[in-house]
This record gives sequence, C-alpha cells and structure tokens, in this order.
Amino acid sequence: RGKISVSQPSDVEVRGNWVIHGVSRPALLKMQATPEKAPDSDRLRMRLKGKTQFSLKDHGIVVKSAKIVFATISVEDQANVVFDLLLEKR
Repeated sequence: RGKISVSQPSDVEVRGNWVIHGVSRPALLKMQATPEKAPDSDRLRMRLKGKTQFSLKDHGIVVKSAKIVFATISVEDQANVVFDLLLEKR
C-alpha cells in the first residue's frame, strides 16, 4: 500500500502472513523503499528496509528458560525481524 517514488525514499506498507511453525498469522510490514542506481550501470534498483516483531506464542512456540551450569538463560516471547532487501531487474 502506498506509492513508490523512483526519485526519493517512500514509506510503504505490505500486508501478508507470517507462517511460522505451521501457523499463519496476518502481518503488516512497514518499510522504506529507496531507489538507487546499480554501481555498474544506469539501471535502477530498489532497496527495502524495515523491522517488525511478532509473538512466538501466537505461532504455537513455547519459550522456556534453560539452566546451564550456574546460570539461567531466559528468552523472551517476542521475535524481532530486521530486513534489508535489494530488488533488481535482471
């Protein structure tokens, strides 16, 4: 959703689904689309950057603490996803 400019960065939203551990949940990814020229030609390519998070519990994954020697390692239920995609026509 949103229009992508070929001359300046644009904020865009992409709707889809996370399918994790066999469980599908709707997702809205907010990202920035930045046009750039390929270094070896005048071709235009698009870089998409963004980040999001989701609950592992929502996908049926139970997160437990673990004891190792004298320490307890705890893990949070939230997973963070950071992405940097480069789209280029071949």
